[in-house]
Amino acid sequence: MKLVKQTRLSFRQGTSDKVYEVDLCEVSEGQFVVNFRYGRRGATLREGTKTTTPMARGDAERVFNQLVDAKTSKGYGEDAGPPTPEPKTSKPLSPADQDARKEAILTRLREGKNSSSKWSLSRTIWRAGELKLIEAEPLLRSLVGINEMTDYCIAWSLARLGQSASASTLEGIARSSSNREHVRHIATQALRLIADDESRRSLVQQAIDSLPDPLRSFLNNNSMD
Repeated sequence: MKLVKQTRLSFRQGTSDKVYEVDLCEVSEGQFVVNFRYGRRGATLREGTKTTTPMARGDAERVFNQLVDAKTSKGYGEDAGPPTPEPKTSKPLSPADQDARKEAILTRLREGKNSSSKWSLSRTIWRAGELKLIEAEPLLRSLVGINEMTDYCIAWSLARLGQSASASTLEGIARSSSNREHVRHIATQALRLIADDESRRSLVQQAIDSLPDPLRSFLNNNSMD
């Protein structure tokens, strides 16, 4: 997940000091999402998304601008403080630095949602997938269920890691009625990537069984090989 643009807002009144961050992120080529974080300054910020599915940049830009406008109309203004840091670098890392970065990501994942870290948990999960940190796989599985954004990132990262041990976790995300369609969809796609042949055939059959009767009967009676 690549951060394209970020706006950081704040609201101060009496003893209240709140921040609100809005991100425009590219999740794949030509596909963008708008995420946000909010809460008391210095505390762990709560996360959310304004885009249920990735969209074209122009549409995402409009969602981004509408969210910023909505907050400024409620008294928020541009914040002079530094934006939330990300676990990334713009230059090649030495082996020692690579190890330090890996350990920092693993530490953030171990902390989970109850962390004072400025690193966004969902971004850290995504970064573990980008870097294909196999050591992160059991940690990612332990984080399922925090919210839809983290589940989406977990499914994407587990697909990148490609470990068969993740199959049951992905199946749980895909079947969870509390997740919306785009989260269940990416988990299903991830499961198809890492499943063995027998499990993959089972997934195909489950998809067929969920179809209307005429189409299900046609597919069951006609080989797709």
